[in-house]
Amino acid sequence: MAHDAKVQAFVVTSGVQAGTVAKTAGGTLKVTFPKPFTGTPVVVLTPYWALQTSAAGSIETVVAITAEDFTLTSDNGAPQNYYVNWVAYGKM
Repeated sequence: MAHDAKVQAFVVTSGVQAGTVAKTAGGTLKVTFPKPFTGTPVVVLTPYWALQTSAAGSIETVVAITAEDFTLTSDNGAPQNYYVNWVAYGKM
């Protein structure tokens, strides 16, 4: 079951949106774009594990994309310091 994510930070410019969401547990996470696209955008993810010196355990993977949101999944997550950075670009 996907959990909805609260976007912590975002940027919206001509056709590009970006943000950072906390991922507090492994599993799926649904992220809603601040502004819907007019079609399906391209989404790129990067992990950010604050104050850690080791690598994340699995790859953050996009499993669904619509004009309004996307869903990602991995076994990664931490209660206070694991985040996923995302960039989406497409027609707005």
